[in-house]
Amino acid sequence: MPAVRDGMTGMASYYHAWLALDMSMAYWSGVGTDLVNSGIPVPPVGASLLEDGKRMQPRPGTMPGLYIYEPNPIGGGESSEPGEPQEGEYEGDYEGALLQYGSPIETGASPASTAIFRHGVSLTPPWPIPSAPVVYSNQLSGAQLWHFGTYLEVRYVDGSVARFEYFNPYSSTQPGKLWRVDWVKDPYDNHAEYSYDQYHRLTSIAFPSQLTQRFEYEPSWGSGWGADYLLEVSYTQGLGTPTQLTDMSWGLAFQGGAPSAGKHFGGRLVRTYSAARRVLKDPTSGVPHT
Repeated sequence: MPAVRDGMTGMASYYHAWLALDMSMAYWSGVGTDLVNSGIPVPPVGASLLEDGKRMQPRPGTMPGLYIYEPNPIGGGESSEPGEPQEGEYEGDYEGALLQYGSPIETGASPASTAIFRHGVSLTPPWPIPSAPVVYSNQLSGAQLWHFGTYLEVRYVDGSVARFEYFNPYSSTQPGKLWRVDWVKDPYDNHAEYSYDQYHRLTSIAFPSQLTQRFEYEPSWGSGWGADYLLEVSYTQGLGTPTQLTDMSWGLAFQGGAPSAGKHFGGRLVRTYSAARRVLKDPTSGVPHT
């Protein structure tokens, strides 16, 4: 994404720096239970589970680090109520692990981009709890995941911290638990706050510089495309009545394909848009440039 003056430094700034897309894929398939050519579990992402692909935007791994999946949550069991943790199907290497995806999970993502957090102790409910967190390590870096039961924190060696909250985007009970970024803090205690709508779509990131990055999934300029195929990213500056930074807006258009219908990150990227701007046109003879 374009570099902006967000006031963030260190590892905390990487959470909102990238959108990763695989243009070789015709559409988001939502099939399979692990990363391509590996045994690493992924959360269920079929369009039918996400209301025809509308829920949970961006897709897991598209904004690297945004989600953590817990395939076998501590204390999880068979549940008939949507939103309650359910025991997952993974055992052995991934039993009790938490997975943070660094690239789109259904587009041939390399397992080398996924942080696999593990702990070395035997846990039974009610642990972990806020007063007795469990610390996990991973195979990619020195970052630690602190499991507080009701929330997670990924703590980096430079002092950056990312807080994760539990959420449930599904229309029916699914295995495991999903966590998403709530806020990130850099080594100098600067915070960026993440906000989501009722469809569990990222809608804005508020930075300490008073810049806010906004995500619109039904932009008004989508004539001829269909609103569900477009994404607009815009920026405002200031608090109270912020100033719209119209010269920084940009957008993406996706091409549809079953079963996800191409909604947002469910299809192939076919066009990018930048903000309207003044340009020089070749004039007719004797007419100045306009």
